[in-house]
Amino acid sequence: MRISVITPLFGGGAQIAEEASRALNALGHHASLIDMRPLQARYRELGRICASSEEAGLRFYAEVEQVLTSVIAEQRPDLVLSMSLAPLNARFVAGVRERGITTACWFVEDCRRYTTWRWQAGWFDHFFVIQKDPIIGMVEEVGGRSVRYLPTCGNRALADSVHLTAEERRV
Repeated sequence: MRISVITPLFGGGAQIAEEASRALNALGHHASLIDMRPLQARYRELGRICASSEEAGLRFYAEVEQVLTSVIAEQRPDLVLSMSLAPLNARFVAGVRERGITTACWFVEDCRRYTTWRWQAGWFDHFFVIQKDPIIGMVEEVGGRSVRYLPTCGNRALADSVHLTAEERRV
């Protein structure tokens, strides 16, 4: 299966996307990471040069949509997996779905603190959260389809590569 994994602009979700991409490749899929972090500078620039934050947001999301639409057309994935807080809009996700590509979002944030899932959950074919009920039911209530609990985990190989001193092990 060809999978495009989209990172958020900021935060720890980008590292989780990197690890998920590696894990999917290790399982025999062809996962490609679409790293949105290089667009941080453009995001900040638009915040400075636009007359309002609304204008900056509209311009930024339009630019992201154009870039991602081109990348997805080139990669031709079977699945687009977006991490929470990735800079996507409903029109982009709908366009991906119209191409017959399955869409999923893995919301690896605290749903009580980051509530963007309230309007984004209905965009995707599958919506994964790292919290159990009542969050799953709440996501379904706002239109989330195929909502499932999918916790994060650790990479044993990465953890084993860290060598601690005897003093660090005692702590």
